[in-house]
Amino acid sequence: MGKKEIYILEVLKKKGPLSIILEQLSSSFKTFEIKSIKKKMILVFLILALIPLLAMRLVVYPKAQDALQTSLIQNLHSVGHKQAELIKGWTEERKGDVRVLAENPFTLLATRIDTNDKRFWRLLRYTHYIRYEYGYKEVLISDAEGIIHISTQKGRIGADISEQEYFKKAMDGETFASQIFPSKELVEDKYGRMETGVPTMVVATPITDQNKIMGVACLRVDVEKISDLMKSIKLGASGETYLVNKQGYMITESRFVTDLRNEGLIEGGTTLQIKLINPETGKLTKSVAECLKGHTGSDGKGYIDYRGVKVIGFWQWIPELDWGVIAEIDYDEGYIEVNRLRKDVNTIMIIISVGVLVLAVFMGQRMVAPILYLTEATRKMNAGDLTQEVNIHTSDEIGELAVSFNMMARTIAKRNEELQSSNIFMESMFDAIRDPMTVLDKDGTIKQVNKVAMDTYGENIVGEKCYCVYKGRESICNNCPTMKSIETLLPATAEHYVERDKKYVFIASYPILNKEGKLESIIKMVRDITEQKKLEKELQEYTANLEKTVEERTRDLKSTNEELKQRSVEIEKANEELRGLDKMKDVMIRDVTHELKSPVAQVQMAIDLWTSEAAKEKVDKEKGKKLSKIIDDNIQRLKKTIQSILDLSVLESGRVAYQKENLNLEEIVHQTEEGLKLIAEKKGLILTTRIPDKLPEVFGDRTEITRVVSNLIDNAIKYSETGEIVVSALRRPRDIEISVKDQGIGLITPKENFDKLFDRFYQERASADGSGVGLAICKKIINAHGGEIWAESEGKGKGTTFRFTLPVISDGEKDPDTLSSTQEEVV
Repeated sequence: MGKKEIYILEVLKKKGPLSIILEQLSSSFKTFEIKSIKKKMILVFLILALIPLLAMRLVVYPKAQDALQTSLIQNLHSVGHKQAELIKGWTEERKGDVRVLAENPFTLLATRIDTNDKRFWRLLRYTHYIRYEYGYKEVLISDAEGIIHISTQKGRIGADISEQEYFKKAMDGETFASQIFPSKELVEDKYGRMETGVPTMVVATPITDQNKIMGVACLRVDVEKISDLMKSIKLGASGETYLVNKQGYMITESRFVTDLRNEGLIEGGTTLQIKLINPETGKLTKSVAECLKGHTGSDGKGYIDYRGVKVIGFWQWIPELDWGVIAEIDYDEGYIEVNRLRKDVNTIMIIISVGVLVLAVFMGQRMVAPILYLTEATRKMNAGDLTQEVNIHTSDEIGELAVSFNMMARTIAKRNEELQSSNIFMESMFDAIRDPMTVLDKDGTIKQVNKVAMDTYGENIVGEKCYCVYKGRESICNNCPTMKSIETLLPATAEHYVERDKKYVFIASYPILNKEGKLESIIKMVRDITEQKKLEKELQEYTANLEKTVEERTRDLKSTNEELKQRSVEIEKANEELRGLDKMKDVMIRDVTHELKSPVAQVQMAIDLWTSEAAKEKVDKEKGKKLSKIIDDNIQRLKKTIQSILDLSVLESGRVAYQKENLNLEEIVHQTEEGLKLIAEKKGLILTTRIPDKLPEVFGDRTEITRVVSNLIDNAIKYSETGEIVVSALRRPRDIEISVKDQGIGLITPKENFDKLFDRFYQERASADGSGVGLAICKKIINAHGGEIWAESEGKGKGTTFRFTLPVISDGEKDPDTLSSTQEEVV
């Protein structure tokens, strides 16, 4: 030993009671004193190599194990919480389904009828539809005594369920989701067989009428769907999430059901068949025992599960369901990286110790630099930087150790990225769609609603079936225009009586097609026609009593001269109207004759040419096709001309019954624009709308106002080849101005003669497919509604703008009882 070491030992001997131990150490140093520089270097290298390795083994490895354990527990926490939220959300959806079923007026009807009622089979088909559409095992409806009136399962009608817990809970006014229990009655199992003892779950709710419970609606849930929910999130190769009830039984299917069945622990599935006990102690497993106490927690050190396998897990009790959610993964899989690290560290320590001893003899100082570098990297890892990479490119043991460190860092980073991606994905699943449009998908489900629909039927109707919202039904009704539009890809209308609202409605469905002509969605519109139906009924009653009315009026006419004079005035007025109609008939005959001469002459000429061609021995087929097309085009022109003339004649007769109501011009413009957008796009035109929000309502006939907007947009498309067509609205003090502006061919008529555009049969440019009465019809309709219509243009090639106004409804006119469905006869 050197003088310095001996001096230190002497000082320590004098200052402490450790003199005996120090003397022994001093003698040991003297015995093993190394005088060779080579041996000292070897010893120094050996010590320097072992120090970082021991530090990694004793410090870094435990910290890596703690970090991985923390990451695993956080992952289990995340999965367990998400599964608990999924189960609670799923249960609330089932309760929502049974509430929707119970609120349907036809469900209330089911509590009052028997199999002899002709409506019974219609209701039975409806419940079968609910069962297959939403994947339930059984749908049943009972009366307040517990007697089943409607059931999708054979042999159940007439059965008594009054002693069932779910029936009693529903009769107390509660929407109740039962526990999963073995059925006492025959229930279809997952193999399609009817057996008792099958795990089942029932959701029930009361059927009320004016706050009185009239019966109970029940849905028997497919328990397999709960297991599918629990299996929707994968948890490694050996991990699983499952549910337990308060008796400690598993109520979902284990992912290890095949292994458990092979071991003879179960015969079928694990639901209600296996109690979650520790095979070694015979008591409930730690996770289940803690969960049943109502605790939420986790165990990262490991415990024995129901299979006898050591696992780490997370548990959470759901008090509102009396269920527990448990997420577990095998201990070996969870700590596979730690075990691998421990083996690698032990192996590396042995190899490097031998390697350093050998290399120190030959390389000496060359080994110092890598070891110091490795020591520095180890210190950084010891400080918590587990992603630190060791940049050592050697083929010896130190290089292998560096590779092991780098692999560990990358593995931990990859695991963190996977956990973050999983969290983002799970959060995105709960995003909701919000769009104020009234649009149905191909199944009749409401995807989007506009403000009017929300104000009328509520804000929470997205996701509901259209017939549930509009008509209060739980099944598709007969003569459904929506289904007809889906089948024919054409607009469809129908009238129905809504029992829930005690009113008649007119339903119109308009299909929205994509560029390939396939159905994308359905726009559905509902109009209240209760008052119209009431007037029709009154008219029928009036017709039935016509003779009596005539006799009474005759006696009244004889009783007073004043009434006779009044009747004479009315007769004279009627004669004037007849003379006007006769004059209109003459005008119409003249117009029809004028407009039909040209197409009839073309058809006659084509027929003559075709006749002469057919008499030849060799018929020219191409010429025949051209003549056939001429005939067909002119016949279509005749039909269109005749219909337009008839429509204009009816409007000019002054006896059109306008069915006026409160109208939202924004809605009408958007619906018309959607219907004509495809036609515009085929010509390469851009059709847009610029309608300000919250336009006041106008009072008018929806069909006729829609006809005006459609006619003006159609004309803009017809006389435009490029550019944009803009439909806009302007709020003025007493009315609303709607304009349709195009960038088409413009007008060549002088501005002072623009009024002629609205004369019958006036055409600025001759058109083979035009009748010349479209603008005249528009003018008649707008004038009948108290508005004005006019045209604007800067000349040829500078586009055209057609504008019309409609008076807004004043505050005194917004009484829904007087304006909801008014008929107005224009004289």
